[in-house]
Amino acid sequence: GRDIDAALRETATLFDRAKGSLPADIDPPIIFKFDPQNLPVLEFALSSDVQDAMALRRFAEYDLVPRFIGVPGVAGLRAAGGREREVQVEADPDKLRAHGLTLTDLDLALSANSVQAAAGRLDATGSELTGQVVATFRSVGEIEDIRLATANGELIPLRDVARVADTHKEQRLFVTIGGQEAVKVSVFKAPQANSVAVAEAIRARLDALRAERFIPAGVSVA
Repeated sequence: GRDIDAALRETATLFDRAKGSLPADIDPPIIFKFDPQNLPVLEFALSSDVQDAMALRRFAEYDLVPRFIGVPGVAGLRAAGGREREVQVEADPDKLRAHGLTLTDLDLALSANSVQAAAGRLDATGSELTGQVVATFRSVGEIEDIRLATANGELIPLRDVARVADTHKEQRLFVTIGGQEAVKVSVFKAPQANSVAVAEAIRARLDALRAERFIPAGVSVA
């Protein structure tokens, strides 16, 4: 029954009084208003004996999550855990210097060869079409083959000054089921939606996806 803004001010005042007893090297605490609406109404996890953590995350994020768009009352879903694919370009500073190149030169070459941008519109009979230029890398080999112009005008492949690795982002969140690595999917409801109804609708959609054999064999949902 308390006014949330008054409670926030009172909490901040009490904290200010206690600051002197806190260790000097800690990060400053953050005081904020918490809205239970921001909590997920349902969470489920995917695990597998046949798919690795990267493939499982890719399936959850790009294949499974979009299948829940349009479920009544659902505001959004978020996948967490597993391993997210990341292509890393690790430059060798000594090799760059030997060719008169810098990290900025490398960055500009990568940006110039990976473009995805609007390309204007085309007026057709009774309709308007929009265009898009897509020139993105399709393999690690294409990145390694990028030509860099050296100080003396020579063109060298990127592989001569950097190593390209098809790997994953640094994993900072770990989700496990029975000790096995998993991927968690959190479901968030719209502000006016009923939590129970949304949870039941999500479970019904999961059952339908299982019946359609959309979820691959060897992938468990808990």
